[in-house]
Amino acid sequence: MKNALLTNEQILATTENLLRQNGVTKTAVTDVAKALNVSHATIYNYFPNKKTLLAKATENWLQVEIINHLKDIPITADTLSVEQHLYRYIDMLIKLKRKSAAKDSALFAIYAKVTVSETKVLAHHIHQIHQHLTLICQRHLTLADEPCHNLARFIFSATSKFHHPAHANEWLETAQSDADFANVWAHIQPLLNNYHTR
Repeated sequence: MKNALLTNEQILATTENLLRQNGVTKTAVTDVAKALNVSHATIYNYFPNKKTLLAKATENWLQVEIINHLKDIPITADTLSVEQHLYRYIDMLIKLKRKSAAKDSALFAIYAKVTVSETKVLAHHIHQIHQHLTLICQRHLTLADEPCHNLARFIFSATSKFHHPAHANEWLETAQSDADFANVWAHIQPLLNNYHTR
């Protein structure tokens, strides 16, 4: 591959594939370079070190596997109530995280690890979800911006056990996890029903 044709997207896609095949400890920048038929110095022109490359690969993976599947939910479902709309979003978020943990375990494990050390990656991911939840609140409720932001953060925090990677092992007990989520949502629902709607 000619260097002039190399893109960030190609490097990240190759990195993801190698991580799935070999895991994080056995994947080096030189492996990525070899797979792309370029020197490792060329990769460093795009990403200064392995840590940065892994963080960006994780961010890209989260965008493709999680956020891209959620981004249309806040602007659809006109016939739903605010409670139904928020439930649809959180339920989809939970299902996507579970699916990723089960079907793409190598990248999910790296996501769980990177979000501890690379707080910017986690912060960006959470910010996107907060934005989506805020949009849903603004779509349905007669609240000012700040109360909508606060409500979005509350919904996210209250349900974090079901979508934060630190709790992934608990998701293996699907029936129990579903029951726990239903219980949490049963406490959220009355709160949402107290707000004035548009």
